[in-house]
Amino acid sequence: MAATDPCGCPVPGPVRAAIARGWRGLTVSRADPGVPVTLVCALEGARIAALADHGLAVGLPGRSAGPGAGTRVALALAGDRGIAMTLDLGFADARAVASRIGADGAVLLMWARAEDARPVRADLVALGPETADRLRAQAARLGEWRVDDPRPEGFSAARWRRESLRPPPARLVRGDLPGAPVAVLAPVPAPGAPCPDEGPFDLELGFPLGPPVPEAGSAIRLGFAEPGQRELAAGLAAQDRAAILVVDGRGGWLAQVELRLGADGRALIADAARGRVRRS
Repeated sequence: MAATDPCGCPVPGPVRAAIARGWRGLTVSRADPGVPVTLVCALEGARIAALADHGLAVGLPGRSAGPGAGTRVALALAGDRGIAMTLDLGFADARAVASRIGADGAVLLMWARAEDARPVRADLVALGPETADRLRAQAARLGEWRVDDPRPEGFSAARWRRESLRPPPARLVRGDLPGAPVAVLAPVPAPGAPCPDEGPFDLELGFPLGPPVPEAGSAIRLGFAEPGQRELAAGLAAQDRAAILVVDGRGGWLAQVELRLGADGRALIADAARGRVRRS
């Protein structure tokens, strides 16, 4: 690992805004041709020096990359594996990033203080030759098997395309395939766009540890004023889990967060929907 001057690598505006909203973690901030793929790690300033000395760990899927094989590449801090990000090679843009990292044999890891988003250090982290070769090869092999990006459970291609392009606010959705579960769709505003006025809401899903990905907000608010949303809320209250689907409003699926629903959580959702009926 070689230290570099962080002044030449400012933290991008969207990542600075995410840090201000409470996001902490590791993310890809730049993947332009001609420069190393850049990761930003946002942490409390007091932790950075010790963790930077341990470097970065890369976890690869198995060597078999045919249909159904593992597709996820994990990048984590070697000193704290809980600070990590995942590239799902089922997606074309993730394969492009992984292929670039493999071809370069290195990533630029920039450390930003969580207190003020100020970059304090940047390290050029070299991958071992075998790791770099496998990363590039896995991305290429999976590209041979994949024609379309994956879709959430229960959605046809046409239905997911239509739902993923709808703008904020967040809402409940259900795919059009048999047995599709109810999910939470959370579009994020386009970069630079003002946050929409969500109006009255009936249920708020918060993230105590900050947004799950930099693009997301620190909470998701759902309104059940529409009869269709109340019907979906009743379906959600009967499930033991819910997928929170974070999308970018341009058809891009950014992340999925699995929410476990115990008895108390299901009762809360049902009560929120019934309360909206009474108010209506």
